[in-house]
Amino acid sequence: MFSNSADEYLKVHHRGRTEADVTVWGDTSGYTYTFTRQPNDTTDIDVVVVREGKNLKGWVLGFVLRTIGRPVLETAFQNSVKAIEAREYGVRAAKIA
Repeated sequence: MFSNSADEYLKVHHRGRTEADVTVWGDTSGYTYTFTRQPNDTTDIDVVVVREGKNLKGWVLGFVLRTIGRPVLETAFQNSVKAIEAREYGVRAAKIA
């Protein structure tokens, strides 16, 4: 589902019925998702990504992802949302605004 994350780099800390706590980067890295249900029965998703590298390579990669890598991350996120919707509802997701 998360095509840009190799399984061997993911560490699952908690897995619930509708959520999971998974890390890839340094201790203070993470994703914060805010879901807001809209009156038209859709959901707005706001995501804040914090990436703290564990070493020089990680710091450089974090800088690249914050700058020129942002469009790639946005596309990957949209594809993940579509995969989740398809798995949950069995249909192709509508265009994400």
